[in-house]
Formats: sequence, structure tokens, C-alpha cells
Amino acid sequence: MNRQWSFATVGPAILGLVLLVIASVGAQTAILRCDDRNASADQLIASCSQALQSGALTQQQRALAYNHRGLAYHTKGQNDLAIADYTQALRINPTNPLIYFNRGNAYDDKGLTDLAIADYTAALRIDPGLSDAYTNRGVVYAEKGHDDLAIADYTQALRLDPKSAGAYVNRGNAYLRTGQDDLAIADYAQALRVAPSDVDAYYARGNVYLKKGQYDLAIADYAQALRIDPTDANAYYGRAAANQKQGRNDLAVADYTQTLRLNPNFAGAYTGRGYALFYLGRFSEAAADFTRTLNADAAAPYPVLWLHIAHARAGEDDASGFAANAASLDHVKWPAPVVDLYLGKSTVDQVLAAAASNDQHCEAEFYVAEWQLWNRLVDAARTSLQQAIQICPSSFTEYDAARAEFGRAPAAAPAR
Repeated sequence: MNRQWSFATVGPAILGLVLLVIASVGAQTAILRCDDRNASADQLIASCSQALQSGALTQQQRALAYNHRGLAYHTKGQNDLAIADYTQALRINPTNPLIYFNRGNAYDDKGLTDLAIADYTAALRIDPGLSDAYTNRGVVYAEKGHDDLAIADYTQALRLDPKSAGAYVNRGNAYLRTGQDDLAIADYAQALRVAPSDVDAYYARGNVYLKKGQYDLAIADYAQALRIDPTDANAYYGRAAANQKQGRNDLAVADYTQTLRLNPNFAGAYTGRGYALFYLGRFSEAAADFTRTLNADAAAPYPVLWLHIAHARAGEDDASGFAANAASLDHVKWPAPVVDLYLGKSTVDQVLAAAASNDQHCEAEFYVAEWQLWNRLVDAARTSLQQAIQICPSSFTEYDAARAEFGRAPAAAPAR
């Protein structure tokens, strides 16, 4: 989410640090550097520390020096030191809203969301026109799952600052989480009117289009995000998923691969590429990717199933490996009946009978079809695949996989 930042200088009256005339040249230089927005974090820490030790500052100036050093510590990720400095600044000057604002940011970075909300609220009591405090409090409300409060804060931020692209993106994200997709799209579009190069807005709008099945629009937005930032792994991942849903699996594999070059630990990209490779009939390569997925979550049943399916469709004997992987799974909850079928502990009729919802029935037909393919029951497998295509939601992996398998029209399936 987009959070706002401030150097905590409100108008010329609080720029006393740069106006002070002091007899000591060294102290004066330190004071000037303590307020230097172009200085590095380490330079600010050194200069502000020297200024604070000089004994030449007024109380107002000491508060600002603590604040500026706190900002530098925060930049370095040293949030405890930052909070200590902000707290000291507020003991000296409890009426500066931006110091509360900055401490709220540090509290949020530490996961102390209630303290962050309290500080943003304190800042707003002092300055109700501080739009960034509404934005950041909205971010924290969203982190806590209070999207209604987040939307209210983003809306107030936008009343105060209608050109805040970050607030539009954040409110769009909250609308998306609450199922208000069209409002989300409208906010992302408004963000792009304000900031045409906002990568987050393109990426987020692409996600909504992907969710709505408007794949060409999604691909266009992801592509635009990548023109602006070619290192955005998430945009490659989103474009891969959109291409995959349109059956462009070669393009999907290429984008998933680029995602993994940028972020080798992106487990979802291994899963997505595994599916795309499976749809292309590149079963051994798919198995390698599903192995990576399984390594990320050994207790998840579907990676266990898909790794076994890929090995089996590649004609590889995976019976012992599957049994070992399945040992840690829940053998009561769905898809336990499918796991038992693959272990030789249940029958096709038992799997179909165990399906308690349309979604489970969809999965049952597909996973039964795979078992039938391994056992050379090709006609039965085609019938099961047709059933899966008819009843599976188009968003389901099993739907895409059933279409790919049916399109191969296997005449001689490999042995299990």
C-alpha cells in the first residue's frame, strides 16, 4: 500500500534550525546539515547528534533535531531509535502534528498498529487538514482488516488533496477487497489521470481486469506497468496469468520465467509456470516446478496431487514419492478421497460420491480423468474430462487442465 512521508516541517516558522546564528561555527554547520534534505541518513544522524550535543539550540530547535534524526534512523530501518527520538521531540513540543505523523509511521513499520492509529489521530486533532495522516491511518486500518474505516479515511484524504494518486490506489485496493470492482477500477483510472506513470495503479487495475475475466485489458495494463518499470516481478506474474487464461501458455511460461529471474523465491510463479507447462504437455518440466511449489508448502494437498499427476503423465514411476508426500496430508477433508484413489485405497465411484459441492464435483471429474488416463481407460477419461469442462468454473485450474487434456485426445496414455 502507498504510505505518505513527511520531513516534519510545517511552513517557514518551523525552519528555525537553518536560521539560527551561533558563535560556534562547528555547531552552526551541524545545525544547517541537520536540516539538509539532500544529506544521507548517516550524515543526518551525525549532524543532528552534534547539534543536540552543542547546547546551542532552543527547545523548538531541539525538538526538530530529534525529529530529523528520528527520520534518519527510520530510513535505516532502526525504528526503535526513531521512535525514541520522536518521543523525545514530542516531550519538548507536543503540538507538532508531523512528529506524531512520523512516529505513527515508525510504529506501523514495527507492526504496532494501534499505536500508529493513535499517533495519526493525534496529528489530525492538531491539524485536521493533514491529508497524509488520513491516508496513512487508512493504510493501517486496511492492515487490520477494517476496510470500511480505511475507505472513509482515504475519502477524507482525497477531499483535502484530490491529486493524491496514492490515496486513489489505496482506496481502489480497499474497494477491490470488499467486492466493489467497478469502484476500484474508477479509482485506479483517477490515479492514472493524476499520475500517468503510477506503476501501482496500472498493476492494480490489471488485477481487477484479470479477476473480471477481461484478459486483454489486464494484459495491456500489466504491459504498461512493465514499460514504466521493467523490474516489476508482480506485473510479469499478472501478465503471465492473463495469457495463461487465454491459452497463450508459451507467453505465460516466458513471463513466469522472467518473474522468477527477478524474484527466485516467488512460489506462486513456480506453480503458475508448472500449470502452463502441463497444459503444453511438457510434463517433466511441470513436475520440476511443482516440486518447488511443494517445497514451499509440504502440507498443501494440491501441490502433492499435481506433482504426482505431472510425473505420471510423463510416464515416470512416482508411486513411492507420492505415498511419502501424501503421508502428511489430512486424510479426512477434501480432496482426501482423490488422494486415496491415487494411493489405491478408494474407487472412482467413491471419489465421485464424496464430492459435496459443484466445485468438488468439478475437481473429482478432472482428477478421476487423470487416474483413468494412467490406467489406459481413454474413453472413460474423455467422458470425465468433458464433464469437468462442463461443470468447472472457468477460473479453476482444473477447467484449463481438462481442456488441455481433452485437446490432446490421448489414444495411448502412458502407463502409471
